[in-house]
Amino acid sequence: MKKKSLLIAGVLVVAAWWAACLSAEPAPPCLVGRSEPATAAWAVKYTKLTGPASGPCVRGGELIGVQKYQSVPYNDPMPKLAIKAASMAVSTLDPNHPLTAIGTLPSDRPVDNMCSVAAFDPAEQDLANGRIVRFTWTNVNFFVTPNDPGTVMKGNVQITDNLPGFPPCTATYDVLGIWPEVTCGSDDECLPFPDYNANPPRTSGSGINPDYATVCSGNVIVNGPPRPDGGYPTEKACVAAKPFPSLVTQ
Repeated sequence: MKKKSLLIAGVLVVAAWWAACLSAEPAPPCLVGRSEPATAAWAVKYTKLTGPASGPCVRGGELIGVQKYQSVPYNDPMPKLAIKAASMAVSTLDPNHPLTAIGTLPSDRPVDNMCSVAAFDPAEQDLANGRIVRFTWTNVNFFVTPNDPGTVMKGNVQITDNLPGFPPCTATYDVLGIWPEVTCGSDDECLPFPDYNANPPRTSGSGINPDYATVCSGNVIVNGPPRPDGGYPTEKACVAAKPFPSLVTQ
């Protein structure tokens, strides 16, 4: 009995020590779904807050690229975050303006499951013949948990445009985005898992985190720079179906 009591006491001591070690572990760093030429973009949908009913500032969503990077080689406590809209992805860059919006994470650790950037330097380009388009991003938040590694985000963006033939315009939007971009023709193509019993069978899943509720957008997601007529090419893509963070369990 004495040995058993000592064994139990020893186990409890080890358990307490292990729990203390676990509680002392630092929170994971801020994670962000990464976009590069070789990887997927984010598909974001826009909900208009202010602005005209039509014209070059009006759009339903966009593909964006997101990069988190460090200003110092190791353990940067305040890393940078860069956002580039697909409509800015021009082959001839305007050297007088930044192509990418840059902001600073105040900490590289989530706070209440959020990694947030309050303000960004604007991104602005002369897309053609003096057509200046500007994106100003604010209040960008990434949801970060063990199951959600920075692959759903929300924020705000202000878009200004002076396309010749239209009045200069400004529009502001709520933004809700999911990574990775998945093009689609129906809602079923946004489901995360295959379904061999479907008609026709769906032999692969979307690859989107199954935590998220998604839907196939209309053909409104801007996926590139403007055409010669000034309009933008668009596609259908899987976007959030619920308010941020668009969890299935909401």
